[in-house]
Amino acid sequence: MAKVLKTDPIIAEDIKEHVLKESDFAFELNVLSSLKAMGLAVAHSGTYTDPATGKPRQFDIRAEKHHGCDALRMAVECKNLQPYNPLIVLCVDRPNSDAFYEVCFSSRFRRSEPNLEIFKAIHSLYRFNEPVGKSTVQLAFAPSTEKGVEKKAVLDDSEVYDKWAQAVSSCSDLVKFAEEDGPRKSQDCSACLIVPVLVIPNGTLWSCRFNSSGATDEPEVVDHVSMLIDKSYALSIYTPKMEMRLSHLEIVTPNGLASLVDRLWTSGLLTPEVQGAAKQFGKRLSAH
Repeated sequence: MAKVLKTDPIIAEDIKEHVLKESDFAFELNVLSSLKAMGLAVAHSGTYTDPATGKPRQFDIRAEKHHGCDALRMAVECKNLQPYNPLIVLCVDRPNSDAFYEVCFSSRFRRSEPNLEIFKAIHSLYRFNEPVGKSTVQLAFAPSTEKGVEKKAVLDDSEVYDKWAQAVSSCSDLVKFAEEDGPRKSQDCSACLIVPVLVIPNGTLWSCRFNSSGATDEPEVVDHVSMLIDKSYALSIYTPKMEMRLSHLEIVTPNGLASLVDRLWTSGLLTPEVQGAAKQFGKRLSAH
């Protein structure tokens, strides 16, 4: 059935109220400003080719931090949710099999062996038994037509799913960029961590933690939740059998954004495990 629309002409105040309060774009610009203030290099509203469909799509933000041989790249999508229709992330204790992430090592040396390596790091960034998201739902209430029932729950997270799925798809380009870090920077070894990120407004992110028997803790408003995705990306023609796995999606509010970036950098890249493996990779290739 076609929607019944009001026939009154739209005026400037109508547009202003919508774009400032309801649209994603104003919220997206605020997130962009915050990332710039943290010293990250950002790209806004570019296009990429979706690896699943082959069609062009537009990303919201790509943010990068570089220092020496290390690089953090984030594909950031923004969704301006409202407190009356929040996102609830359903969490469990992270099993040992999910307590990992991968870092791409690349080198300026192109020898008989690949100048790329995917290093699997464990526990430092995503720890065993910490809560990890497994599913999401958006909750709202609508007036009920049933007698004696004041309101009816409406559950639908399709728009949020489309947003975070776009962040995951956008990472396909970031994997390609990571492969060329070593040659482009003329480094023996460059290490790159890639993370998809969904940003939603403060007060609209809830965590609901389940135990092994299905009981839940009290739901709580949070500023950050990691959600398992375990998405694989094929690497370049130099190493056709290699893949990089992105283990988690980060869902965060503006209040939690700075601490997330710091955590990804310090606990994801600057760990003895990652730095030691990167040095060994660079030495091995430079010695050939």
